[in-house]
Amino acid sequence: RFYNDGKCWLFRVLHKKDTVCWIGVEKETFRVSVSIHEKWADVIEASELPEDCKLQFRTARVFNHTRSITVVIRDEQDAQTVLALTALKLKYKG
Repeated sequence: RFYNDGKCWLFRVLHKKDTVCWIGVEKETFRVSVSIHEKWADVIEASELPEDCKLQFRTARVFNHTRSITVVIRDEQDAQTVLALTALKLKYKG
């Protein structure tokens, strides 16, 4: 769906009725944003996510008790990071 306020195409990925992530289409690539409840901060820190994702979570603005991590897909490593993030989201929802 095209969102006029952000001037871009976004795709919402759902698991049952829960939003797992948002995928934004950009020129020659796309980005994936995952919102994780701030009470799972210790899980994020203990995970094997790249340090830049952990830093992004630490410094992200809190919105409705969640913080977002956004990954721009450039290579297979970025895709693996997204898979790890979505797995954490599904395991520690709420």
